[in-house]
Amino acid sequence: MSDKNFNNLRQLVLTTVSSVALMVSQPLLAQSNDQQGDTNVADTTLVYGADYFKEYPSAQNAWDIVKRIPGAEQIAGGGQRQGGYEQNSRGFSSNDDRVLINGKRISGKQNNSRDALQRITMDRVERIEIIRGSSPDIKVSSQEALLNVVLKEGVSTGSGTWTVEGRYLEDGRVRVGAEVSYGDSLGPVDYFISAERRTRHLTFDQIDTIYDANENLLEELREEEIRERFNHKVSANLIFNLDSGDQLRLNGLYEDGSNEVTTPGMLYFPDADGNLQLAADALRVEDTHEPQWEVGGDWETSLSDNWTFKILALYTNRVDDKVTREDGNIDPNDPTLDFIFDQDEKATEAISRGSVTWNIAPGRSLELGTEVAQNKLKTALDYQENEGGVLVPVVLDEPTKEIKEFRDESFANLSLKLTDKLSVDTSAVFEYSKITQNSDLGQNSRKFQYFKPSIDGRYNISTSDQFQLSVRRTVEQLNFGDFASSVTRDDEVILGNQNLVPEKQWQFEAAYEHRLDQDAGRVKLSVRHDEVDDRVTNIPFPTQGDPLATAKGNIEGRAYYRRYRLDGNLRMVWFDMPQFVINGHIEVRDTGVDSPFTGERVIMDYRDTYQLRVNARHDITEWGFSYGVRYDRDGPTKYYQIDEIIRVPFDRSRLDIWAEYNIYSDWILRLHLENVLDSKEGRIRDLYDAGIASGVLTGQEYRDRRGGIRLLYSLRGTF
Repeated sequence: MSDKNFNNLRQLVLTTVSSVALMVSQPLLAQSNDQQGDTNVADTTLVYGADYFKEYPSAQNAWDIVKRIPGAEQIAGGGQRQGGYEQNSRGFSSNDDRVLINGKRISGKQNNSRDALQRITMDRVERIEIIRGSSPDIKVSSQEALLNVVLKEGVSTGSGTWTVEGRYLEDGRVRVGAEVSYGDSLGPVDYFISAERRTRHLTFDQIDTIYDANENLLEELREEEIRERFNHKVSANLIFNLDSGDQLRLNGLYEDGSNEVTTPGMLYFPDADGNLQLAADALRVEDTHEPQWEVGGDWETSLSDNWTFKILALYTNRVDDKVTREDGNIDPNDPTLDFIFDQDEKATEAISRGSVTWNIAPGRSLELGTEVAQNKLKTALDYQENEGGVLVPVVLDEPTKEIKEFRDESFANLSLKLTDKLSVDTSAVFEYSKITQNSDLGQNSRKFQYFKPSIDGRYNISTSDQFQLSVRRTVEQLNFGDFASSVTRDDEVILGNQNLVPEKQWQFEAAYEHRLDQDAGRVKLSVRHDEVDDRVTNIPFPTQGDPLATAKGNIEGRAYYRRYRLDGNLRMVWFDMPQFVINGHIEVRDTGVDSPFTGERVIMDYRDTYQLRVNARHDITEWGFSYGVRYDRDGPTKYYQIDEIIRVPFDRSRLDIWAEYNIYSDWILRLHLENVLDSKEGRIRDLYDAGIASGVLTGQEYRDRRGGIRLLYSLRGTF
């Protein structure tokens, strides 16, 4: 589509949307006098206030109470993946954060809503709302409800929370972390700040056993992977209450993380009788340093009784430096490594979004605006291999790259409450983007144009039952790292591909939700189908030196992703146990894509065939005691490479249990056992020297990997 035709289409749709809004507004405005008091839409909004909070006196911050509301933790992203297919969101317009504070979205990415809720102490919370309809301030790419935390006005005293946590290691050592947060008002400014130091130590025992095509044992590698993670973070949210009645909200974050993975191993070969004999020691070390920071803000003001203007802005800066060294056959007389690679990345993102909103009538609004973003990534890879006892640089295509993307999105969002039962949200987004790549091989520049419409409808069959239907066109954010060469954890080189284009989907979703009486929870059944174009995955990318080389690329033909999901959030009010809450979902998935290596129809890479999540919590407030369990289970999956098929043919499960006790005043002691089942995390690799298209299996690698049971404990309180 030419620029002229695209501009004409954009103008036509924007004009049409505005005209429809004008026509629809006339009869609605005539009704507005009778419906002014209906803006809360009581039949679709659940409100939890002071009476509900009194049931949980041990709740110290907003996140503590969110975890006790049926379904609220899931809305806020409490570790339960939505089972979606999306890869990366593009800016604010497709941000799937469903949490509002005082009706406003947090303009942050790493500084997210869950962290913000942990900084807000309970004495500053007026109420928490679950909005089952739409909100004029936020449009999300799903039919999930919204969570709105409303803060008290005029709170004159500050308050905070503190946490000290530890992790018990197998050898008796302890890793300790701490966090402190504080909120107060300073004149017209409300502020919430936090600082934390997190440590994480994980140990995995891993055995890789390799057989030839005739199932003869070739070798076995036994490893102990030791992961040490240290993280320091400072973050803040500021709310400026201006004399005009407007609010200016700012947030910021600085985080410095480091990760060291040390993997000592022992290599065994079979003797003539088939018995394994120690042949050599092995060692792999990965050092990663990941500092990042971000600042964001938003401001909204009234232009008149029916018109408002708002602007959001965000800037992020992230560095990722990783050095990997490996020696698969340690010889004290020859300390030369097998290989070493040093991969450095620096990424920045700047986003600005401005819009005007016409509040046509209660429950009806039209928003027009634009969003401008610039993304940059600079990456470099230094890869050296052992040749004859000397580390020699490996020549890679485009090992150094600088990628820039400029993107502009013009949008029109129309929200209509057509009747007391029916509401519709429609959106028309026009995207222009330009990607420029600079590398050792020269410069490449490309332009893209996309039209992304969507419509979301909700019909309230009753105060308890709601039917939802959505159709959306989405475009995924490219991973700029795929433009440059990289090395995987299996020591495979993935070449850079300068011809990548974004992945596109048509998404169709229908859902039925039933709210139980006595606020006992909800049951929701949903079906979703995605038609995917230009699927991004590994593709053949042969070079003169390696006919089996691969790179990230786009697959021709249409792929699909389909899911069937049942959500349940229950309070056991029927057994007179309203403080016993169970959240969970089960999701069955079906995917299909044409393999770029064989042309056959296969499942999408690493898409589990099903997923089960159950999270139960029981608060016994008269004892000051709480306990809970979480159970996760994932189905089999596969991953295809040009010369191998990686299979996880078994179900993977994990069980965590925890308990909390109020030991003194507001001091709460928590014990948490992770991975109680010591779950298996293995895989099978089918190896093909001439590529999987040949169908000639040359060997198999069986991996058995276990992380053991881990004990965590913490003590927290308020001040």
